[in-house]
Amino acid sequence: MKTLFSMRHIALAAALTCVSAEADACTRVVYLGDNQDVITARSLDWRSDIATNLWVLPKGIARDGQAGPRSIRWSSRYGSVVATG
Repeated sequence: MKTLFSMRHIALAAALTCVSAEADACTRVVYLGDNQDVITARSLDWRSDIATNLWVLPKGIARDGQAGPRSIRWSSRYGSVVATG
C-alpha cells in the first residue's frame, strides 16, 4: 500500500511544529501505514491552559448520541484516544 507520508515526512513536520515559538493555527499530520493503519496527530496551539483531559476508549464500548430517548445507539468498532477541554 502506498503511504501519503513517509516517516521522514512525519519527523520533518514534527520538527517544524516545535521550531515555531508562536502559531495561529493547529497542525495536523496523518500517517497511512501498512495493513490500513492510520495514525493522526494534531497540535492545539492555545495561548492559555484549557484544562485538557485525555480519555482512552476501548473498541466495543457501548455508545449513544445523548439526544434523548430516541437517540441512536452503537458499539465502537475501534479504540480511540480523545482529548476534551
